[in-house]
Amino acid sequence: MNYDIIVLGHFSKDKLVIHGIEINAPGGAVYYSGLALSMMNIRSGIITPLNKDDYYQLAVLSSNGVDVFAYQS
Repeated sequence: MNYDIIVLGHFSKDKLVIHGIEINAPGGAVYYSGLALSMMNIRSGIITPLNKDDYYQLAVLSSNGVDVFAYQS
């Protein structure tokens, strides 16, 4: 597969606090750039170290056409 862009970086699990309510949300450069690139129909892949228990968090990227290369950290 040829890519227009490959993004290297870390996925993060963010804790957002809005008006005293805590929400856990996915985040990090690879997550948000992967989503943005998929919305622009740019062929992209991400490479990230990730805890095996968190692989499911990146399913939204795969389902939007981003190739995910996650390596157990």
